[in-house]
Amino acid sequence: DRELVLAAVSQDGSALEYALPPLPTDRAIVLAAAASQGDSFQHAALGLRADRDVILGAMRRGGDIVLKHVTPELLADRCFVMAAVRVNGLALRHAAPAFRDDREIALVAMQQTAAAARHVSEELL
Repeated sequence: DRELVLAAVSQDGSALEYALPPLPTDRAIVLAAAASQGDSFQHAALGLRADRDVILGAMRRGGDIVLKHVTPELLADRCFVMAAVRVNGLALRHAAPAFRDDREIALVAMQQTAAAARHVSEELL
């Protein structure tokens, strides 16, 4: 039952692990789970874990930990990484290593949160 699963994941995102198909493909359920517990994004359907809009929405609610569960191709995509650090500067820690040397991405990440400086290459600091 969609309403029951939505209520459950809103309280404890890890409940997404037990949701039966097709519920892990439901954007509202996945976003509610991520808001409750960002790491629950690992239980979202593969299609949603590759959907840029869903990922960024989940990050707004569940933080940068969501990025642990996205494809390496996205983490190597400069446009996606730029969008991610605009949402949460700590997204830089999950991005492909080359982006730690990217001045523009590093600047946006650090403007979003000073803590992102820990993930910027020493050459830029």
